[in-house]
Amino acid sequence: MTFEERMESWWNMDERECKCFQRWALLLFKRVYITVDHFIHNNLGSYASALTYNTTLAVVPVLAIIFAIARRPFNIRVLKISKIFWMRLEAFAISAS
Repeated sequence: MTFEERMESWWNMDERECKCFQRWALLLFKRVYITVDHFIHNNLGSYASALTYNTTLAVVPVLAIIFAIARRPFNIRVLKISKIFWMRLEAFAISAS
């Protein structure tokens, strides 16, 4: 029996006549076969890589905006802390002299 004949016999089997595990295995086989067949013949690998590339290009500006917004309150705190530090340093320098 050739591979094509075996595939045709499996494909033409009636799932309702099989036992529980055989039915499950046959349905799984058919789904995997259809998925792989469509993936290969419809060039889905190329579509997936294009989608990944476009998503990456779209995410980078969004992350830049998020980091810019999130960094702003931190800079304000740093400025306040550095201002307090310099004020205390000047006060210390004045009291030391």
